Amino acid sequence: MMPSEAEIRDFTACITELVQLWSCISIQALDTVPLLRILPNPSLQRLLQVVEKRDAFVRAQIQRHQESLEPERPRDVVDHLLLAMGDLGPERLHMALVDLFIGGTETTAALLAWACAFLVRHPEVQDRIHAELQDVLGPTAPLSPRDRDRLPLLSATLNETLRLRPPVPLALPHRTTRPTSVAGMSIPQDTIVIPNLFAAHHDETKWLEPEEFRPGRGLEWGEGVGLATGRLGTRMPGSYGWPLTRTPGFPPMVFPLPKAWAPLRHDLVTRIPL
Repeated sequence: MMPSEAEIRDFTACITELVQLWSCISIQALDTVPLLRILPNPSLQRLLQVVEKRDAFVRAQIQRHQESLEPERPRDVVDHLLLAMGDLGPERLHMALVDLFIGGTETTAALLAWACAFLVRHPEVQDRIHAELQDVLGPTAPLSPRDRDRLPLLSATLNETLRLRPPVPLALPHRTTRPTSVAGMSIPQDTIVIPNLFAAHHDETKWLEPEEFRPGRGLEWGEGVGLATGRLGTRMPGSYGWPLTRTPGFPPMVFPLPKAWAPLRHDLVTRIPL
């Protein structure tokens, strides 16, 4: 149940434009100052148009799957979601698919690119990852969920990449449901709270040399081939990495990220041209 090539191209362009629009200051400011919505905002108007285009594509895919669904032979994730949705309702199914397209693809693609960029500058870490994958998985074995704890350096490298370059600088807005406090600061009920991920990840009072790419944070380098030893048993202060912590786009990106990235590190060596 595949859409046509033209539909895929249009949808890809739609998602790309959505990501670009969400990064506009005139859009991001609306979460902090909702009253700005009453002012003319061409970026917001375009965003709403692109969102409707995205939603029309998703609705069409759901309808196609509903019309041809065979409960005994689910074909893809949409079929499985249709069979499992129960009483959740069509809106929940729709947003689950939207999350897969945005949280499960854009965040993963950005992190893969940043991780590769960091390793080009740090070939010694790249060599250790190759050694770890070779030692744990061998030359051909695929990565599976049960391998997470067996690849501490791979996990630590992804964690460090997420720390240095989170998918977005600010987390999604949250509203407090009751009076609370954070670090001694009182926060009344119904307050909009927007965590500053980038600031937390680069806080010099919490991190040693926060601007440096150091996957070994919290790990001890082993002997011989230089594998990381031990387990990631403690949560890094203020970190939002895989697999211990949470980040925008989690959980859709949790396993696809290492699953997609490990083969690259296993079979490909990247170096800066001389």
